[in-house]
Amino acid sequence: MTKPMIGIIGGAGVAASIEFLSRLEQIVTKEGAFRDQQHPELVMYQATQVPSRSMFLEGRGPSFIPGYIEAGKKLKGAGASFAAMACNTAHYAIDEISAGCGLPFVNMIEENFKAALKLTPAAVKIGVLCSDGTRKAAIYEQTAKRLGIKAEIIQPDEKQQAEVTLGICNIKKAYHRTKPLIDPERPAKLFFDAGMNLASKGAQVIILGCTEIPIDLPQMAKLPIPVVDSLDALAYACLREFRRLAS
Repeated sequence: MTKPMIGIIGGAGVAASIEFLSRLEQIVTKEGAFRDQQHPELVMYQATQVPSRSMFLEGRGPSFIPGYIEAGKKLKGAGASFAAMACNTAHYAIDEISAGCGLPFVNMIEENFKAALKLTPAAVKIGVLCSDGTRKAAIYEQTAKRLGIKAEIIQPDEKQQAEVTLGICNIKKAYHRTKPLIDPERPAKLFFDAGMNLASKGAQVIILGCTEIPIDLPQMAKLPIPVVDSLDALAYACLREFRRLAS
């Protein structure tokens, strides 16, 4: 039997993709791994030259979809058994990308909802922090409708959404490494303020619906409601699928 291999489309952004690999290593090691051979085989393609997912969905740039289909084909050619995208916004076209490259995909949006409802089974309001493109395309709302989730999906006010966008951009500038927590441009502060806005609007759980956001979390533990880390949700899902194929 051919050994399974995880395929990852990365580069959206680069820091988030590298952090995703770190999350996989942390999970497997926490479970008791102490040899390299106890970790899953995987291949990641950093598709950094593909157009912006968010800008496309905002109507401000070319489509990322052909580039992601090509990235998926490269993963398949490298031996990937299935694929995942370390980008929430790219899930707008997950079915088209999967069909175009011939690989099944783990759906991070679905996994985030599973994690949110596990934390708060009776939630009537689920908050989402995400990119402008994810918000404009209503990716979370559409997925919730398809899954039959009755909870209302709520977003930050416009002022806080602008802070989320600034925080995402500042992760790409590595401000999470260079700015102190008290700096107004530090991503952690910007994300925390937006999270508090969602809590004030009645959210009972918050999904960090952009993979840049979980990179800078020092203040998120201070939120009065639980948080779903999309990088962790995707990592656990990939390991689950890898182990299913390996069994």
